[in-house]
Amino acid sequence: MASPDFDPFAVLGVLPQATPDEIRSAYRQMAAACHPDTQPPEKKAWASEQMIRLTAARDLLLDPRSRLRVQAARASVPRQEAERDRWRERAAQTAYADARRRQSASPSSRIPVRRVANAILVLGVLVFCLLAMPLLLQLVQNPAGGAATWAGVGQKLLTAAEVVFVGWLLLIVFLALNWWRRRKP
Repeated sequence: MASPDFDPFAVLGVLPQATPDEIRSAYRQMAAACHPDTQPPEKKAWASEQMIRLTAARDLLLDPRSRLRVQAARASVPRQEAERDRWRERAAQTAYADARRRQSASPSSRIPVRRVANAILVLGVLVFCLLAMPLLLQLVQNPAGGAATWAGVGQKLLTAAEVVFVGWLLLIVFLALNWWRRRKP
């Protein structure tokens, strides 16, 4: 059969319209050139393979039914290759679209808003706790410190709350900028 590795027309070097006499003539010329008896000992194995291929090609092309099957298979090869090319092109287009989608969703091109928002909220609570913890420890160690101590602690707690408030304002600004950047075409 006509396949990419064995095409009887190519093996004999004849055109698809070749007559049986032309096929026999081409066979005789090729057989004389590569017959194992005319080759040196190191080429005998190659020559035997060539003779087997030549004989198979001649037999296929001289039998009318086999020749029709070979020609039909040979004619379908370009269609199969064209279909394969179409599938490869579709696969390439799909892969390109997937890559574009992944690129637009990649961390380098889009800021993960939910992670950043959660991180800022957690950091705000941690900062508040870190600033408030020493103050609460001071009150626990000196509960009767008087009004001055309570006022100082209150002032420091207010400062801690302001730091957290500024962090949350930055979060709101970040979310607004991210929304505006996504909205733009």
